[in-house]
Amino acid sequence: MEWTEIDLELGIARLNWKIEHGLKTQGSEAPVGLPDALVRILRDWMQIQRCRWVFPNAKGNPWISAGPGYKHLDQLKALGKRAGIAHA
Repeated sequence: MEWTEIDLELGIARLNWKIEHGLKTQGSEAPVGLPDALVRILRDWMQIQRCRWVFPNAKGNPWISAGPGYKHLDQLKALGKRAGIAHA
């Protein structure tokens, strides 16, 4: 996801299909509402980012794959567990 796809004022992210980093289908495009707490976190995160990707890898490229324990869902589950959310 690129920063241009996030509207912090409206509190939405626009999921856009891209051939090089696409969604599963083009029909999956949709605006997604962001909770106020996440908007605050993204505002802070935006201040320290140095590339166009919201969640870049270590090289500043889009985070599209990783090994076990480092995949997107694995990381989200780990963060949820640390926050006390058993089934994130």
